[in-house]
Amino acid sequence: MKPAPEKALTTPIYICRLKSMKHPRLSRETLLVIEKFAERATEWRYGYELSRETGLKSGTLYPILMRLGKYKLLEARWVTTEEGVPPRHTYRLTPNGYEFAQTQFAEARARAGWLGSPELSRG
Repeated sequence: MKPAPEKALTTPIYICRLKSMKHPRLSRETLLVIEKFAERATEWRYGYELSRETGLKSGTLYPILMRLGKYKLLEARWVTTEEGVPPRHTYRLTPNGYEFAQTQFAEARARAGWLGSPELSRG
């Protein structure tokens, strides 16, 4: 029995390169976190506070916060509160993050047919 001849690859193969995304994946949970930040956009917020407000567990919340920071929608800083207590991270929207939030909520209102909904107030 003769071995089968090797076939040369005759079909061109396209190898795609993934471009980095400009914005994070917008899960329901991510939108909820962005909404909470946009309610008080200039204030620094603790992760624990956000967890209580959103009902998200730390295993969901903190990856979202890191992803939003990676895309420069949030800024983070360490805060020392009192002697002997380890510093804690606080977060707030960047100006780009606030604009992104406004755009996302305007698009959501348009998709849902929300007419006359007030814009989120910055402050």
